[in-house]
Amino acid sequence: MLSGKTDNLKKGTLPRLDPAAYIGYKHVSFTAVTLDRRHVFVRRAVVDPCIAMLSEDCARHNCECLVYVFMPDHVHLILHGCDASSDVLQSHNTWKGRTGNELCGQFMCHTIWQPRSRDHVLRSHEYERGALRNMLQYALQNPARAGLVSTWQDYPFVGSLIGPYDIRHPYWWDWFYNGRE
Repeated sequence: MLSGKTDNLKKGTLPRLDPAAYIGYKHVSFTAVTLDRRHVFVRRAVVDPCIAMLSEDCARHNCECLVYVFMPDHVHLILHGCDASSDVLQSHNTWKGRTGNELCGQFMCHTIWQPRSRDHVLRSHEYERGALRNMLQYALQNPARAGLVSTWQDYPFVGSLIGPYDIRHPYWWDWFYNGRE
């Protein structure tokens, strides 16, 4: 068994931390991949309702979405629990279920998502090394690394659901990092 991971793994499934690891003031990076790497997130008419559901589900579970990146065949979400009772995993799972139901109707399919999402919960010692900044930058750079755009700022499906500034605005970073790390 992996340290801190649940031991009820089936062959081919990703390990998952105990559900308690996702409760409270946590920063978690999720990557949800479409089934068969289907290119689903290529139009604003598909992405915008998913962002609206993300906002609702974060509010419902008292979480913030620091960054979202909708790639054609997967989505990066970096969520943060806002208080001691926040359930970041439940927020993500609720969003994934709701978007799956909505998108299956549009795409005439049985399921949109692969069963498990990859995730990484930041541990307290990682903050000292700037891991949150690295996590945000890694997600945001994904469209440029994939060759879809020259810079992540040119990609239409990146954003944040917090703060007074658009994530592309230079003040967003100053505002965000003030007191977060």
